[in-house]
Amino acid sequence: MNVLLTIAGPFSATYGGGQIYVRRLAEAMAGQPEVNLHIAAALNKSTAAEAGVFGLSAEHAEDELRQLLRKLRPDIVHAHGIKAATARACKAEGIPCVVTAHHGGIICPTGALLNEDNHICRSHASHRNCLRCVLCNIKGGRRLNQLCRHIPPSLYRMLGIVAEKLPFIPFITPIVHAAQQIYHKRREWLCISRCSSQVIAPSAAMADTLRRNGLPQNRLTVLPHGAPRQKDGCYPAGADTCLRFYFVGRICREKGLHVLLEAFAKLGSSTAELHIFGGAVTRKEQRYQFELLRQYIHLPHIYWHGPQAEDKLDELTQKCHILVHPAISMEVFGLDMAEALAAGKWVLATRCGGAEMQVQDGQNGWLVEPNSVPELAAAIQRILEAPPLNSPACHISSTFPQHAEQLCKLYHRIIQDEKKKSPH
Repeated sequence: MNVLLTIAGPFSATYGGGQIYVRRLAEAMAGQPEVNLHIAAALNKSTAAEAGVFGLSAEHAEDELRQLLRKLRPDIVHAHGIKAATARACKAEGIPCVVTAHHGGIICPTGALLNEDNHICRSHASHRNCLRCVLCNIKGGRRLNQLCRHIPPSLYRMLGIVAEKLPFIPFITPIVHAAQQIYHKRREWLCISRCSSQVIAPSAAMADTLRRNGLPQNRLTVLPHGAPRQKDGCYPAGADTCLRFYFVGRICREKGLHVLLEAFAKLGSSTAELHIFGGAVTRKEQRYQFELLRQYIHLPHIYWHGPQAEDKLDELTQKCHILVHPAISMEVFGLDMAEALAAGKWVLATRCGGAEMQVQDGQNGWLVEPNSVPELAAAIQRILEAPPLNSPACHISSTFPQHAEQLCKLYHRIIQDEKKKSPH
């Protein structure tokens, strides 16, 4: 079975869980005896393709992908990036296409499925429902919401088309382009939902979001991501004297690190430690990190380790007891939770979507409401009063080889279904 994976950006990128997932999936797929794996990456002009990866121009990815499809003639394509372009190209070439919804950006114009009130969005994507969120993500845009929402969508989009042809003007151009931003995201999602053979949701919460936005049930598969095998080592001693909490992930607002730090600050003279692993990449993330450091760098027992290589991260987290996943936005899966549970750690997480699939309250962790400092602080205090002294007994994620086997079964089913539909 010839399988082609499409991604956006370098194959070796580790910016988020989606990129790490694809690399581990490719490794697991390569171990499947029936699979002949190919990888295509859409890259900027300044980025060279890596060995063994077909490079596509980000500007002309769809056209170049169609040429690659004619050359390789894969049995199926699995899109992890450039999803709309991949779905269109596969539809045109008559090749089955599977799309995995790695994050809320597959539907949400602002990318995080986080509404203007910092709650997980439960609305379907539309101009009416999304405009306020888009404007609130523009500095000063919140004040113009009442005015902009009275502009007819078609007229608003025309203003955005005109703005695209003019030099960029700070504040003005993003405001004028807001309707176009929503329109483009909506068109992109409609293309994915109509042209793909199947869309994979890594959690039940993400499946609900996809259905809410019009994806038919018969073209939706809920399949959680895989996790590493149980790692060496045992649950560290000393939890009764110094409980070590840790956070792993991008330093961005959606991950809720500000909520965790405020909750941790309320513990006062506690001997508990908080270890933070991760970095800020974009300017927005860097500003967020700078503000957090300004507020909390003086607090004792909080350690900022920055981004770490995977092997080094494993070594550093072996001494920790409890992963905290304080996301305030929709978490489609949560690879850090799967890794922590597979390594015998406990998890304290918000009910952010992916957590409910993995954390069984009281058995391998605890669940709290997102974006609630009092509730998170109270949960941490309860854990400190009765710390777990042994690793939890359960975690539900498959290993990556098992996950690859599950995907191969899905591929075979889709290929057979597509053959039945073919007039030939």
